[in-house]
Amino acid sequence: RRSRQETMVNDSRVSKHYTSAPNPHQPPQYDDEYNISHQQREEEKMSKKQQIQQQQYQNTPLQSECLSLLRSRQYRSCEIVASLELSSQLNSQRLLQRRVNKDVSNEEDRIRNNASLAVTLEILGDCAFHTAQHRRAVSYYRQAAMRRHLSSSSSTSSYNAASGGVLCVQSGEEANLRLKESRSLSHLGSVVEAASVLETVPGPFRTLALCSDLGDLYAASGRHSDAVNCYLDAVRWNPYALEAVEMLAILGAERGEVARAVEEGVKTRGRRQRQRRRNTVNGDAPADEER
Repeated sequence: RRSRQETMVNDSRVSKHYTSAPNPHQPPQYDDEYNISHQQREEEKMSKKQQIQQQQYQNTPLQSECLSLLRSRQYRSCEIVASLELSSQLNSQRLLQRRVNKDVSNEEDRIRNNASLAVTLEILGDCAFHTAQHRRAVSYYRQAAMRRHLSSSSSTSSYNAASGGVLCVQSGEEANLRLKESRSLSHLGSVVEAASVLETVPGPFRTLALCSDLGDLYAASGRHSDAVNCYLDAVRWNPYALEAVEMLAILGAERGEVARAVEEGVKTRGRRQRQRRRNTVNGDAPADEER
């Protein structure tokens, strides 16, 4: 009888335990409230990120059409449409400069207008480059880099004293414009000037393409030691850059130094891939790919 009573007591405890436990298919009310508030917060974060991205990267309708024409290799049509867009943007900039009071909204409009002008000027530069008008391309790329520099910083422009008073690069977009300008100068035969343009790009904004191009320019001008350093930087950026490894062998670089650069490149590439995965999971903008 005693064991039977103990069994009944244990059964009642177990039944009370399971009846008091929450049903996984029907969460309590506070869980619903938490999920709703958490979802609202996430939606607000995403909407803020989207607004920031739209303010920084959204193109005008004509710019989108120009990019579509550029991808289709319709360079003449793209140049005409981009010229119309540039004329409209310059007119709006003149109206903006006539405003006397310089409040925060005007400052934001100025930065946004310079960024939009940089996109249009870069499109025109690409059209000129693909039609072998390299002098016009250099002019467009320089104007675009100046506009991009003004849009990336509202403070007083900084200069690089070692490069003859050239504006210091402050963003990846500006560095890419300097790379395009250098390639146009290289097509014109101005190897030294093309190298000097790339020298204004600081280390954090140097990509694989920039390091490789600068190494080629140094090698063409007889600066072999500087070329070796640039090719080593290219290998550190991407250890699969076999062209850079081949040039290092041609220039007689030390094997140990090349091996260390490859090992460092493998580690750097792994860290970059892990960071890119974290950015994708967190919903942030992906890191810049190798250009």
